[in-house]
Amino acid sequence: MTAKTAARPQTSFLAAAMFGLTALGVAMAPQIADAAPAGAVETKEVPASRLFPLLKGFLSQPASARDQIQLAYVVRVKHVPVSALDFKLKDGANITKLTLGHDNRITPLPTLAQLNRNAVVVATGPNNVSLAMKLKVYSTQAPARTLSAADMTKAVNQTQTVGKKAAGPAAMLISLPDRVFFAGAGKGTVTLSNGQVKTLPVTTKGEYPSGTPYFYPSDYPGAATLNFERVPQRIEIDNP
Repeated sequence: MTAKTAARPQTSFLAAAMFGLTALGVAMAPQIADAAPAGAVETKEVPASRLFPLLKGFLSQPASARDQIQLAYVVRVKHVPVSALDFKLKDGANITKLTLGHDNRITPLPTLAQLNRNAVVVATGPNNVSLAMKLKVYSTQAPARTLSAADMTKAVNQTQTVGKKAAGPAAMLISLPDRVFFAGAGKGTVTLSNGQVKTLPVTTKGEYPSGTPYFYPSDYPGAATLNFERVPQRIEIDNP
C-alpha cells in the first residue's frame, strides 16, 4: 500500500502530544475494584517519558539543531486547586520536586539521562482531579519590540525538522507548526532586505486572542526584522 492510499486526516503536531496527562488522569481515578470516595487523596506513578511526550526525542537531537526552540508542558487543572497537587520526579533514589508556574508550566523538565534511566513522576492529589496537557514550543529569543526574522524562520525550521524526528513514524500523520505568534505584541510589521515594510497578519479566531500578529516565513522571502507596538508576552511556534 502506498503512502498516498494510507494517508489519513492530519492532526496538529502539538495536539498529538497532548495525551501525556491522560495517563495521570486515569491513574488518579479510583479503580472500580477498590473505589475510594471522590476527593480522596491518592499517590500514583507515571513514566516520565509518557507524561512528557516527544521530550526524549527532542533532547536526543544535537543542541545546535534545537537552539532556537524550547518545549513547555502546560497543565490545565479542573475540579481541584493547583495547590492540592504535588508532583515529584523520581530518578532512582533522587527526588526532584516539580512545580507549576503562574502559567501552569511544569518545571524543571526531566533530562535525557533521567528519561533514559526510566524516571517516573510521582503524583499526589485528589482522585477527582481533571488534568489536561498542552505541549507548547517557544522561541529561545528574549521577547523584544524588534526581532530578527532569520531567528524566527530558524525556529520554525527547527520545530519542523526536530518534530519529524521526535515524532518518528507518526510524523506522516501530523501537521507541523509553520508560523510564529507574538501574543500581546499589538500591531506588527516585517521589514524586508530591500527596505520595504509590510504589515503582519493577525489572528481572528482560535487559541490566540484576536489581533495577535504572526509571522509565516514562506510569505516573506528576504525578511530582515520584525517590529511590534509592544514587547510580546511570549513568542510561540504553532499552527493556525
